[in-house]
Amino acid sequence: MKLSYDIILDVVCDPSLQSEEVAAKLLQMFEDSQKKKRTKKRDSFDGEQLRAVREAMSDGRWYRLDEICHKAGYSPLSIGAISARIRELPGYERRTLGNRLYEYRLASPVIQVVTPYGR
Repeated sequence: MKLSYDIILDVVCDPSLQSEEVAAKLLQMFEDSQKKKRTKKRDSFDGEQLRAVREAMSDGRWYRLDEICHKAGYSPLSIGAISARIRELPGYERRTLGNRLYEYRLASPVIQVVTPYGR
């Protein structure tokens, strides 16, 4: 059932419609609609971030997380999220530089096939 502001207005204004059951159902509908919005926004953002990280690492060179953040256009505060996106990429490699410092790369550079007329 789609959340409708008319339904909410009817319940608020008409005392005969007010009950704990109706209130609980409206609250559940509202919470479900908010979860869907958050999930959709997060999925969209994660996809954009994954594409940016893949593009930043597409040359096959080794990069530290801070370098990937910079190259992908994200702030250094996004290092945790960038690290998660790297783990989602197939064929990534990690090597140790020292005490908890790593470099990452894509094992084989990403090859983009360009065809005429977008086919």
